[in-house]
Amino acid sequence: MTLTRPRIAPIPGTPPCGPPTVEPRTGCVLTRYADVRAALAAAACRVPHARPGNASTLGWLRGLVSRFSAPEDHPARRAAGLAAPAPLDPDELRAEAARRTADSLDRSGGRLDVPSALVEVIPR
Repeated sequence: MTLTRPRIAPIPGTPPCGPPTVEPRTGCVLTRYADVRAALAAAACRVPHARPGNASTLGWLRGLVSRFSAPEDHPARRAAGLAAPAPLDPDELRAEAARRTADSLDRSGGRLDVPSALVEVIPR
């Protein structure tokens, strides 16, 4: 048996793979895996911090998470992000997710609307 992977075409406007290029308005464009890994490991490569946006938007989220925080806010936000799930047991979470999924499948009658059945609505 031969396994093949489908070829997914890049979105229009994707630059061809090659060495890094400098875009004066937006910065450096990296298209090769090794270049991206090197950039992510470089201390000088920093994600620009995001300013908070309107509530419940991507800008709002980016403005609140540690990854896009200003350097002075990052340590406290990262500590909070690591502390929240610390008391949770991954094995218990996995077992509960499997139980809920099995229950939903058992009640589905052969047809399951995954988003409404398995995803909880997060209150605003």
